[in-house]
Amino acid sequence: MITIPLYALLFVYLAFLVGFVVLFLLNIYHIVSTGTFSFWPLAFTFITFVFISLVLYLTWFLLQDINWQAPFLQFGSNFFNFE
Repeated sequence: MITIPLYALLFVYLAFLVGFVVLFLLNIYHIVSTGTFSFWPLAFTFITFVFISLVLYLTWFLLQDINWQAPFLQFGSNFFNFE
């Protein structure tokens, strides 16, 4: 029987987090390189940073008591048996 543990979903979440961090850093680079230090780009960057921090905190707070060794999917010989 093949089992996929629950912590495999953490790798997918980590990939999304890396994507968000890369886009956030590109946003900062774009603001600095073009010299657009006006109110709206900085406000948008600050709001984005607040939301990313909130999502990371809530993820840590809500998922700290999860058993990550629990099976997420189990494939066996009777996986396609619908009886």
